[in-house]
Amino acid sequence: MLNYLHQLFYTIKNKLRREIRKKNSQIIPKQKNNFLNYKGDKIFDPIIFTPNFINDEIKMPLYNKEITKILNSQQDEPYVKFVRKFYKTISLKHKNHSNYVDMIKVLHVISKLIKPENYLEIGVRRGRSISIVAQNSPLCELYAFDMWIKNYTGVENPGPIIVKKELKKVKHKGKIHFFNGNSRKTIPEFKLKNPNVFFDLICVDGDHSFYGATVDLRNIIEMLKIGGYLIFDDTNSFEHPFLKNIWKNTFKNRDDFITKEFDELGLGVSIATRIY
Repeated sequence: MLNYLHQLFYTIKNKLRREIRKKNSQIIPKQKNNFLNYKGDKIFDPIIFTPNFINDEIKMPLYNKEITKILNSQQDEPYVKFVRKFYKTISLKHKNHSNYVDMIKVLHVISKLIKPENYLEIGVRRGRSISIVAQNSPLCELYAFDMWIKNYTGVENPGPIIVKKELKKVKHKGKIHFFNGNSRKTIPEFKLKNPNVFFDLICVDGDHSFYGATVDLRNIIEMLKIGGYLIFDDTNSFEHPFLKNIWKNTFKNRDDFITKEFDELGLGVSIATRIY
C-alpha cells in the first residue's frame, strides 16, 4: 500500500512538472549560448555552462589579471581602490587557481561565456558592473534600474551621465534604457508593459533590506530565459547576513533552477541558471 501511494504521488507530481516544462518551453525563450535548443524529445535539460562549470572556470588565475585590467580603467572611489589592490595581490599569489569570487568576476566570466543579447541590472550606481557585461557583449541591450541616490555611500552618484561614460570607454554599441526610481515599483511597471521580454542575464544588487531584496528577487525571477543566469550580490555580507537566507528560501522549493553560492571570501555572490 505504501509503495502504491508513493508511486501515485510521483506519477501525479511528474505529470504536473511535464506540463509546466511543456508550457515554459513554448512561452519562454532560450539563451542561445547556454541551452541546446533541440527540437526533438530531450532526455535531460541541455544546459551547457552550469553553475558548477562556472565554479571551476572562475578559479582560473587568468581572470584575476583580466579583472585587474578592467578595474584600472574605471574611476576611482574607496571601494574600487581597495578591490583593485586585492586583485593585484591575488594575481601575483594565486598561481594555479583562485578562490576569490565577487560580483565583478562572476559577471565577467558568465558574460564572456554566454554573450548575452540583453541584460537587466538592479543597482547600477556608477556603471562599473554593467560596463563589464557591455565590454564582453558590445551589442547587448542594457536595462538599468536605479534610484541614483545623491552621494550614495559618500561618493558622487550623478546617474546615467557617468554610466554612459563608462559604457563609451568599453565601446558599447547596443541600446541602453534607464529606469529611475524604486525597483519595487519600476520592475512591475516594466513587466506590465513588456510581458514578453525575457533576459539572458540579470543582476540584483539594489535594496539590501530584507523586504526590498526579497521583492526584487521575486519580481525578476520569472523574467529569466531558459539557460539564462541570475546573479545576487552580497550573500555573505556581515552587514546583511539575511541576504543568504533570502537567496536560499527563494529557490528551496524550486527544481527549475540550479544554484551556486560563493561565500568563502569577500562579501559573497550567488548565481542561478534556469533549466526549464
